[in-house]
Amino acid sequence: MRNIIKRIIAVFLVIIANISLVACDVNILDTSVFGEEGTHRENKTEDESENENGSEVVLSVNATEQSSDTWKMTYKGCEVSKEIDSFTTAENGKEFVFVFFEIENISDELQVFDLFSADFYVDGFKISQTLYGGSVNDSFQLVGMEIQSERKVNGYFLFQTSSDWSELEIIYNDSSYDEDDENVIRFILNRNGE
Repeated sequence: MRNIIKRIIAVFLVIIANISLVACDVNILDTSVFGEEGTHRENKTEDESENENGSEVVLSVNATEQSSDTWKMTYKGCEVSKEIDSFTTAENGKEFVFVFFEIENISDELQVFDLFSADFYVDGFKISQTLYGGSVNDSFQLVGMEIQSERKVNGYFLFQTSSDWSELEIIYNDSSYDEDDENVIRFILNRNGE
C-alpha cells in the first residue's frame, strides 16, 4: 500500500513539473505591446520600436553580423517596451530593452555561450542583464547554454534601463579579458539613429 501511495505522489509531481515547463516555454510577451509572435525586427541596421507614448524609437546598430574564432552573432532586432506581460512592468522611469541575436557555434566542437563572457553598458555605465524565465518570439534568453558545432540558436539579451538611454553596448569575449583582442564581438545600439 505504501508503494502505491509513493507511485501516485511521484506521478502527480511529474504531471505538475510538466505543466510548469510547458507554461514557462510559452511565448509570454503581451501581443498588444510587441505585435504577433515572431514580428521582431529582422536584419536591419535601423529598427523602429514604440515607446510608452506610442511614438517611434529609431535604433541604429554598428553591424548586423560579427564573428570570433568560436561564435558568429547576427543582430536580428530590438524591442523597447514598458512591460513584458501583464505581470511584469518596468520600474518608474525605466523600460525593457530586448536585443535579439542568432548565435552560431562556428568552431568544430561543442561550446558554451555564457553570460560571464559578456559585458553590457548603457551610456558608458556597466549594467546587468535582467533575468526573465521565458522564451520571447521563439528566442531563448542568453544566460548560458551549450551549442553543438555548426549549430545555431535564436536568443535575446534583456535589460531594464532608464527610458532616456542613448547608447547600449554589448561586448562578448570568451577568449580573454582584453577588450582589444580581435576575438571581441561588439555591438553598439544608438537610440534615435544617432
